[in-house]
Amino acid sequence: MEKQKRWQLIVIVLVFVLTLYNILPTIIYYSKPLKKSIGEKEALLVEESIGERVNSLEPQAIDWLNSFCNLLSVSPKSIQFNQKDPLVINVEFKDKAQADTFRRFLPTAGLEIPFVPAQVGLIDDSKSETSVQVTRRLGLRFEKSDLAKLFRFSEKYDSKGSVAPFYFDLVSNRFEEVASNVNGGKAQALLIDEIVDNKQDKKQAIYQLAEKLVF
Repeated sequence: MEKQKRWQLIVIVLVFVLTLYNILPTIIYYSKPLKKSIGEKEALLVEESIGERVNSLEPQAIDWLNSFCNLLSVSPKSIQFNQKDPLVINVEFKDKAQADTFRRFLPTAGLEIPFVPAQVGLIDDSKSETSVQVTRRLGLRFEKSDLAKLFRFSEKYDSKGSVAPFYFDLVSNRFEEVASNVNGGKAQALLIDEIVDNKQDKKQAIYQLAEKLVF
């Protein structure tokens, strides 16, 4: 009986340790101040991470194309980025048959990449029968020295508690776009009037409005 109690105690302690181990990262994360505003220092780190993430898509595209060629049992002579345009990847094959096989399957396979910015497609306006041009969905390349020119930090509110002018200009265009879809002499506005006036059956009108809203 004493041995059984000791065994149960060991199991309880083990379960407690494993539970603590699993939830410890969550405890640490939520121990940080949730209402702390993101300052310029944190924004700079976000800028750098954006640049690194976008640039990392280039070698990933090359790796994906190499893997894709292996699955098709074709052997490209070279897979290289266009030096003048990071949007384009040049794939050179030994013969026309391999190039045609690549052209046939790439458009469908390129759209199956789960991460949309990493998807690739086919340009194929090359005059050469053995050369294929692949286009990337996101053809950007960030230089670290240019990040300060491409991104701008702004507080949401100024020292007086008013909305900062830059932030206001940033969101006002988006607000106008949303407002234009639910206001004015459009079908959306008529549906809103129908929803407001009809006190009995609003479900169908709400469904129709949801289908027409485009953000």
